Amino acid sequence: YQYKSNINPLTCIADGEVYSFGSNEYGQLGHETAEDSSFPQKIGFYQKFLLNESGTLQAPRVARIVVGPCHNFALTEDGEIYSWGLGTYGQLGNGKNTLKQYVPMVINDEGTEFNDNGEETSNPTAALFPKEKVRKYLQNIIITPGFDCTFLLVSTTLIEDN
Repeated sequence: YQYKSNINPLTCIADGEVYSFGSNEYGQLGHETAEDSSFPQKIGFYQKFLLNESGTLQAPRVARIVVGPCHNFALTEDGEIYSWGLGTYGQLGNGKNTLKQYVPMVINDEGTEFNDNGEETSNPTAALFPKEKVRKYLQNIIITPGFDCTFLLVSTTLIEDN
């Protein structure tokens, strides 16, 4: 599959791996560096590794990718939503205003988070889009990234089941 935008093309291959190349001004390639790439390089979804059937660790398998002008999303078969790239206005959905996020991060993780004052906070993205619901209704979720915003269109069934 080939997904293209005017700034950063991504290619998703059949076994759930994602490759990217092009401009990396805001970290939208997900390569952990600020360098542009003139050839496809694998994006590492390293926040969580899985133990496969042969007993070796592997990154989560990507089921869908969504490409924006300067930020991107990946939905995994396990129901995780990853985001990376430009997040100045909170468009990454991680609750932060991040200029450049080079590493894809899970935004619907139910783990404990802390604000700038060290106080424990909840993750509203995880509350709205828990992994089991994302996995179940994967085909009913539409993410549309703009330049400085992101829209999520969700099946009514997903909202009613929360």
